[in-house]
Parts: sequence; C-alpha cells; structure tokens
Amino acid sequence: MKKFKDSQDREWSIAVNIGSIKNVKQVCGIDLLDNQGAGCIEKLADDYVSLIDILCCLVSDQLGETTVEQFGEALVGDVIERAANALFEDLFDFFPRRRRQVLQALWQKVRAADKEISDYAAEKIRNGKEVNEMVKERILAFDREMEKFGGSSTNSQAPSASSLRP
Repeated sequence: MKKFKDSQDREWSIAVNIGSIKNVKQVCGIDLLDNQGAGCIEKLADDYVSLIDILCCLVSDQLGETTVEQFGEALVGDVIERAANALFEDLFDFFPRRRRQVLQALWQKVRAADKEISDYAAEKIRNGKEVNEMVKERILAFDREMEKFGGSSTNSQAPSASSLRP
C-alpha cells in the first residue's frame, strides 16, 4: 500500500490487488495488467485524465464527504506526479520480483525520457530562433487582423527576432 497527499494536504492510500485491478477495469475500462503492467505505464504516462480516474477508483472507499470532483480538482501540478509514482510503485509490488524489476526499470526510463524531453523543449524555447520567429509572425498576424477593423494594434513595427531574446 502506497500513500500520497493531494493539494489540500489530504492523505490517500492506494492498494493494488486483484480486487482493485478488477474494479478499475470494470469502472474505468483500463486493464492495469495490460502487457504485464507495461501497457499501463505506456497509457498513463501522459494521460492524466485516465490516471486521475484510476486514482479516484482506487481511493473511492476513502472519499467520505469529499466528492469525486473535489478529489480530481486536488490532483494538480506536482501532486499528479507523486500520485502516479504511488500508483505505479504499488502496481509493481503486485508482481513477482523479476517482473517488478523490469517494470521499475521501464518506469525509470519513462521518467528520465520525460525529463530529457522537457529540458530539451525548455532550452529550445529559451534559445531557439524558431520561437522568436513564431512570436514575430504572431505579432504581424495580429496587426493584420487589427487593420481589418480600421487601425493598427501597435504604433511601431513588430520586434525583430533578436530583440525578443531575454
């Protein structure tokens, strides 16, 4: 059983067992055992809506006066990552050691790839000429649209790409 806290500092416990796996499949239509667990990692790595649906299903008996909507609304930002980690860690614990080791290695690779892609994208945005050109094109397009209404949106020309650098 793994635990995580939502953005309201409420603690939730996740228990992945055969009963909860069946319940998730019935309620959410998602098989946590798809491809021996690997399919679940692939599906949920970027599908936050399905991830939150599964989490809600797994904690439904703990909701008390908290509504499903309130639970979902409290899963934002870094909480989503912590909740996903708790879910996957407990799912991996469901499997025998050898399979668990494979799934843990796969999850580490997925998280490392996600970080690498995010770092790369942030760097491209900070330093990329393409982004500066895109901003310049959007400003010019906005000016063209404003001219349709009888005037320019700005009193000067669109900034050059070099002037957009921080």
